[in-house]
Amino acid sequence: MKTSQKGIDLIKKWESFKAEAYLCPAGVWTQGYGHTRTVNQHSQIITEHTAEELLRTDLYIVEQQLKPLLKDITLTQHQYDAIVSFCFNLGVGAFKRSKAFKYMQDDTNDKHIADSWITFRNAGGKYLRGLLLRRLDELKMYYGSN
Repeated sequence: MKTSQKGIDLIKKWESFKAEAYLCPAGVWTQGYGHTRTVNQHSQIITEHTAEELLRTDLYIVEQQLKPLLKDITLTQHQYDAIVSFCFNLGVGAFKRSKAFKYMQDDTNDKHIADSWITFRNAGGKYLRGLLLRRLDELKMYYGSN
């Protein structure tokens, strides 16, 4: 699978474009639409076009990391998009260690997936309302109401 435009739009909504490098609440240098891989305090200002290219490259990396994890799980496009948004924000490792992933593998009650998903609302050890709202948006997408 590949992230759809709706998935990309969800990520862009929550990451929002920033031309200059900045420290996110978790203390990570970030730029563009949540790009972190090549950013530091000396990064040059980028255009929105460059940010879009970086986002697509970053999403490709996330998708490749997710392939082996999701190969035995049947997902709809909106479920996949929600998972990619989660992983783009928190990392594939956090997803792999999450109870939500465990519940997806076990094909258990959807309520357990949502309960686990919503726990990922802190950054840098602090509760962030914006992360809670993002998790809720991702869950809306996961359950097909976004």
